[in-house]
Amino acid sequence: MKKSRFFAAIMMTTLIAVFLCSCTEQTENLTEVASDVEMETLWSKADLFEVPSEQTEETADGGEAFLSEIEKARKVYGLFIDTKPTLDESDSLQGADGVVYYRIADPMLDTAEEFNSYLLSYFSTEIVSSLLNVQMYVEGENGAMYAVDVGMSTDNVIDYKMDSFESDETIQTAVMTVSRDFDGDGKTDHSEELKFVREPVGIDGKWVFTKFSHF
Repeated sequence: MKKSRFFAAIMMTTLIAVFLCSCTEQTENLTEVASDVEMETLWSKADLFEVPSEQTEETADGGEAFLSEIEKARKVYGLFIDTKPTLDESDSLQGADGVVYYRIADPMLDTAEEFNSYLLSYFSTEIVSSLLNVQMYVEGENGAMYAVDVGMSTDNVIDYKMDSFESDETIQTAVMTVSRDFDGDGKTDHSEELKFVREPVGIDGKWVFTKFSHF
């Protein structure tokens, strides 16, 4: 009788151990899935994210190459005005206007220094300042970047084309026509001409946009 109870106890212990191991494995799998989902929402993992180029000398010429640079810069600029960053809602601050901001939880772009450095690889200081000088973002006392938890703008551009392009060793200029569809019927509601300028700036002479209109 004692042996039967002994073996029964062993069997029960084994079953409990197997059950607990199974639960632990499932929990770890769920954690990995949740982590993957979270990473997909980070700016640095988004389709719009462009890795900054180290190029300091302009070697490409022609309107097609310049249009390619405009499209890259459009994605970068759009990343910060068209997409919502992952936010850490446990870390917030309140602005002077009463608006609540939450810390940006992207390890690649979560400080003002990283934020500025990334943007300055594409745009001039003036353009970066105008982009960040909006109610959407604010820098905390700890140097971290905070953002408002709101929906972003919607892309209504249905077509764009380059009308003219001029280039020399010191400046590149292009004029484009951009067509927009405001009501979503697939037809042009508004067309506008936009000017884009790239110039070498700074000690290293890196080419950046000194005039840029997001579209």
